Amino acid sequence: MSTVGKRLRKLRKEKGLTQTEVTGGQYSKEYVSQVELGKTKPSRRAVKLFAKYLDVDESYFETGVDLAGSERFENLMANGEVLTERREYLEAMKSFDEARTIGEKAENQDFIWRSEVGRAWAMHFSGKRREALTILAEARAYYEDRHPNSVELASVFYRVASIREALGDLKLSLLILDEALKIIDRAALPADHLRIRIYRLMASIHAKRHDLQAGREAAESALELAKRLDDRKSLAEAYWESAVLEERRREFMKATEYALRARDILTELGDQQDMARLMCDLGKLKQDMGRHDEAVQHFETGLELLRAVDDPITRASLLNGVAESKLALGDIETSLDNTSKSLAIMEGREYEPSLLGAGHLLRAKAYLARKEVGEARRELEAAKTHFEALETSMHLGGALKLEGDLLLVEGRTEEAAGTFRRALELIEMNPC
Repeated sequence: MSTVGKRLRKLRKEKGLTQTEVTGGQYSKEYVSQVELGKTKPSRRAVKLFAKYLDVDESYFETGVDLAGSERFENLMANGEVLTERREYLEAMKSFDEARTIGEKAENQDFIWRSEVGRAWAMHFSGKRREALTILAEARAYYEDRHPNSVELASVFYRVASIREALGDLKLSLLILDEALKIIDRAALPADHLRIRIYRLMASIHAKRHDLQAGREAAESALELAKRLDDRKSLAEAYWESAVLEERRREFMKATEYALRARDILTELGDQQDMARLMCDLGKLKQDMGRHDEAVQHFETGLELLRAVDDPITRASLLNGVAESKLALGDIETSLDNTSKSLAIMEGREYEPSLLGAGHLLRAKAYLARKEVGEARRELEAAKTHFEALETSMHLGGALKLEGDLLLVEGRTEEAAGTFRRALELIEMNPC
């Protein structure tokens, strides 16, 4: 029995109509029976009659839900994506779960797997990356079987690659992104916005692998496509990615130019949240240039932008940025005050171990600068605990480097040497 036939039979039974009545007598009982058994594909006119006498929209026979139900599903999916973008991951997952329920009641596998892919994306950002990969592997199998040349399958590949990148599997991530591009090339529908995101992620990964020429080519591809689409948001994001790449190339003036272009577009769009995130990146860029006064200005501008926006993760990142630059400028008290605020915001958000660890590590550095070794060690241990929860060891290497400094202050020279060696090993394993 076909899906259309099953839906027709189910609803006809619920309405208490005969196979003749369901078309107002305009088609034979035998014809309707053949449709319900999946032996005959209904004509367009027949579907219209089914919809009329069963009092549903024609879309019901394709999706299993009426027009209102389909709109509800699409609204829930869009809401989940927005909540994910706003980093409200638990609320996003609730929205995707509700969308899945609609799919389950309608026995609509496409709805079910679209909602599952959305939920997996939110799970990834909330720290449940392995669980997200399991869901996406199942989604990949579904789409490869049912929709092998679809944008949906390419999107699954992109999201798997993003998670693999976050886990440190950079080479594998690039291979998956190449496959995603091949699927897009075969897809019937255009997917230029997804292609831009893929190029941007490729640029970031190449930069982390120190293949800066390949990174620049990918960033330029994203930038050119965004210009061709005349999509201001995509263009801002492409400039943003290019700024990060140029910063890695130590081309600070070019990086600043791109970042400012992104800022101007985001200002034009009135996107305060992304503006704040960009200010965070600009601040970090100025830190790398050693211009900490300017870095503080960018971080504080970002904090001001977030006054009317609920984005605790970016707020905590900006506070850590201020703390780091203030510490570099010798203002230890202000540094400690900002990390206190950051950690207070992050309380209970264990799915952001790198940000939590960074806050504690900054406090450890501040206390060490004040020669308060006991407090410094307490904060360092807290930082190490959070960093050990990460699947890459780069952050832990930074913590061990500070531990070496602590051991030197305590006069434990031999232990310090061993700790420095271990820190160097971890950092070299993860040069990004």
